[in-house]
Amino acid sequence: MFDSKPYSDWVEHAGLIFFSGKTGAGPDGSIPIDFPAQASNAMSNVCTVLSGAGCEWRDVIKVTVFLADMSDYDSFNTTYAEHLGSAFPARSCVAVAGLPRGAAVEIEVVARRTGA
Repeated sequence: MFDSKPYSDWVEHAGLIFFSGKTGAGPDGSIPIDFPAQASNAMSNVCTVLSGAGCEWRDVIKVTVFLADMSDYDSFNTTYAEHLGSAFPARSCVAVAGLPRGAAVEIEVVARRTGA
């Protein structure tokens, strides 16, 4: 296992900020078994990196959601709406065969700096 991650949380190019995917892992790296807790953690993790890049949800223009089980789609939508407020960026949601460390959800976003 890597002691440090071999990627950047985000990179900026031509006024756009591309964020690496975030799972529902907690601060200690553990992933809750409960899907709603994972989804909420993943959204919070995205908020953390957005803030670190000087962005907010209103700056996000595209979201890609990866679900290990599409039966979690409705549950994810509930959590997503609770965290997003009135900002509704374009979004794709795709089913995947697996995610890192057995996660059930991963979220990646593309944003622009306010005023860009």
